[in-house]
Amino acid sequence: MLVNFRLVIMSNIWYGQPVWSAVPMRTDDLIAFWKKSAARDKRTSDDLLQTKNYVGCLFFLHLYLEKVLKGLVQTVTGKTPPYSHDLLVLARLGGLSLAKEQEECLATINTFNIRARYADYKFAFYKKATRAFTKRYYLVAEDLYQWFLSHY
Repeated sequence: MLVNFRLVIMSNIWYGQPVWSAVPMRTDDLIAFWKKSAARDKRTSDDLLQTKNYVGCLFFLHLYLEKVLKGLVQTVTGKTPPYSHDLLVLARLGGLSLAKEQEECLATINTFNIRARYADYKFAFYKKATRAFTKRYYLVAEDLYQWFLSHY
């Protein structure tokens, strides 16, 4: 059953402009996409931790949790997940009952999505992203990731 569409760029060009086409994707394919993309971003987070790029590690940590939750939302609802980076919102839409400690951790991890933040916020975040801080949330995120996957 076709339930969703994903835009892809076609290889042919019409008058110098790319031709866009809606390619139907099944729900199972979309769920697999979210899981695979999350796993790839998790490996990136792992690599960034090893190279001591703590801010990058934390950013990708948020990203892979967001993607695995979006896959869960797709699984539970059968609908396209919302355009949201808020992990708490996505967890609720995915039907998860979070413990208070999990909510607090996700609220903190939400702050790692710093791509569009102001320079002063980014500077403060760089100072906070020490090895110990990053390692703590790296381990928390690993536990959350496995827990989220267990709910698919």
